[in-house]
Amino acid sequence: MGDRQGETNALGYLGNLYLSLGQFNPALEHYEKHLGLARTLGDRPGEARALQGLGNTYLQLGNLELALEYHHQNLALVRAMGDGAGEGAALGCIGNVYDDLHDYAQAATYHRQDLAIARQIGEKRAEAAALGNLANAESELGQYEQAVEHYGQALAIARQIGDPLSEGLTLANLGETLTKLGQYDAALAHLEAGIDILQEQGAQSLEASACKYLGPLYQAIGDRERAVGAFDRALALRAGL
Repeated sequence: MGDRQGETNALGYLGNLYLSLGQFNPALEHYEKHLGLARTLGDRPGEARALQGLGNTYLQLGNLELALEYHHQNLALVRAMGDGAGEGAALGCIGNVYDDLHDYAQAATYHRQDLAIARQIGEKRAEAAALGNLANAESELGQYEQAVEHYGQALAIARQIGDPLSEGLTLANLGETLTKLGQYDAALAHLEAGIDILQEQGAQSLEASACKYLGPLYQAIGDRERAVGAFDRALALRAGL
């Protein structure tokens, strides 16, 4: 039993590793083996982790129907287990799939449920993530004031718990939303602060996204030269990934 439990744990670890490396087919192979063995052993926490891994991998592959299927299976399982943290994570994952489907109203519904659970169990990191996800959906829905409020709450938590990556990303997202509100000075200050942090953290992909947000801001204030420079910088960062 012990050896088989070690095997299922190793399969899950390898699935996570391949997913983080962007090697999605090997990730799927290991998660599927992990799922089968976890079910054989009656390892429900392992089964839940495998379902979540499969859902996240199919999301990256753009197979959103399968991503939803696995995340809903995971949600049902963690609810049956009474795993509050797992339930919040599953709700957030489902919200992320609806974000990719551009169904932002449905995404916001799931992110609000995730947020409520994170607050109930006192998990600050999960609360910050849920606030950021909810704000992203609200911004896409044109609910800019609500988005700014939730980004602000996420930013405060990121600083409180000492999470610079989350702080930099939230500053950038807040800056983009402030641009949509026409608050250009505040938008620029938040974007530049976010970009500085993301650059310090070596988060090149996130830095590229934040630089891209500068383009519309400079366009809005009539500075076409800086707008082109921002887009060029974002492209250069993307090319270096």
